[in-house]
Amino acid sequence: MLLMLDGCKYPEGPAVSLNTPTARISRGWTLVQATDKDGADVSERFENTYTFTESGDAFAEIEILNIDTDFEGKWSLDNEDTEFDLELVDVLTGLFAYERSYAIQRLTQEEFWLIDLNDSTNIQLQATE
Repeated sequence: MLLMLDGCKYPEGPAVSLNTPTARISRGWTLVQATDKDGADVSERFENTYTFTESGDAFAEIEILNIDTDFEGKWSLDNEDTEFDLELVDVLTGLFAYERSYAIQRLTQEEFWLIDLNDSTNIQLQATE
C-alpha cells in the first residue's frame, strides 16, 4: 500500500501528516488564545467562529459593535502552503472587509496556529467538528 505523507512544513508541527494542508484546514474553528507581539492577551478581538471548505470558501461570524455579523469570502494557501490568506466581506452590507495573511505555525486536524504577517499577533484555533 502506498501512502503519501506530507512532511513538516510548520515550526510547531506536526512532523508528518497523512492529510494535505487543505484537508486539515477544511473544517470549523474557534479561538483558543490570541496574543499580540508583546505577549498581551488580545483574545477578545478573535472570539469568532470560522468555517473553511475544501473548495476555498470561508465563512465567519464576527462581532462588530456588539452585533454578530456574518462574513463570507475565500481562503487560500501561499508560499508552498506555509501562508494562509483570508479575504472576507460582511454578507449584509458588503461594507466591512477583512483581508489578512498569516504564517502557519502548527496545522493538525485539531489545531491551527497562525501568526499575522502584518502585526505579529499569535492566534491559536481549535477544531469544532
